[in-house]
Amino acid sequence: MKKIYIALFALLAVGSTFTACTEEEPFATVTENDDPHILAPIFPDRTNGQLATFANISRDANLSIALTVTPKDYTTVTWFIDGQEVESGTDSDKAINRSLKAGTYNLKIEVETVKGKKTSREGLVVVNPLADDPQSKEVAFERMVSPGKTARLYGSNLQKVTAILLGGSTITAPTYVESADGDYLEYTVPTDVNEGNYRIVLQDADGNEYGADMVKVTNASLIISGANRATANVDWTISGINLENIASLTIGGQTVSQFSNQSSTEITLTCPNLSDGSYTLTGKTRSGEAVQFLNDNATTTEQTVTVSTEIT
Repeated sequence: MKKIYIALFALLAVGSTFTACTEEEPFATVTENDDPHILAPIFPDRTNGQLATFANISRDANLSIALTVTPKDYTTVTWFIDGQEVESGTDSDKAINRSLKAGTYNLKIEVETVKGKKTSREGLVVVNPLADDPQSKEVAFERMVSPGKTARLYGSNLQKVTAILLGGSTITAPTYVESADGDYLEYTVPTDVNEGNYRIVLQDADGNEYGADMVKVTNASLIISGANRATANVDWTISGINLENIASLTIGGQTVSQFSNQSSTEITLTCPNLSDGSYTLTGKTRSGEAVQFLNDNATTTEQTVTVSTEIT
């Protein structure tokens, strides 16, 4: 019996020891020297180097995100939309709740500790229009525009649009055209708008505004399509914008300065007598600047052309 009592007293002593441990205040295991991490939400990986869609919402729903980060007490979160800072906050402010017009946006979240250590996440936010909204979609290369030139926006419910907002300018009374290839608005790009990327906004008679995504404004002679293939000694038509300013095109060491057709959007030349193979195409404008080429959403001053005797 004496041994049983001794065993009971020993168990009570051990139990009181564990109770004392659990009653202590919790303590943080992270410090200001730790590397920052965004634990939630999870951003999708890029696809072929391109940003993936992180959120897909309707334009009547806000973009609402709450972050879980570490070290929580030593970080500042900064939110960027299309490269512009829109919000920034510390420990109690790691969330965003924001209304966006229809369109596709680049969302970036950057976390920085008090010691200057950083990490970030990036993805696309797709905001969908409502069924009855005036809305625009990209059909081909009509989103490449030039100051003072006529441009188009394709889409639906466009007959409701009374004005287009672009680069701080208001374009009133755009022309609505019904077409078998798709209805569109025709408008003139303001002459005073600077080169750059701009988010288009559509406005109705009541002053309501609707997103219509981006346009790129440029003064450059930009070749957009038709330049990657040619047939020797055959007419070759290339499309783009500001092509009326091209003075010459050079391929395979041969320069062509005579064109059978030349307008702001097209240029036609006879491809030089070249053997089958790949060649570099360059060009000069009348003012001596390099002609630009659009490839994979990036502009360059050279284009690789495949010359073939087989007509396709």
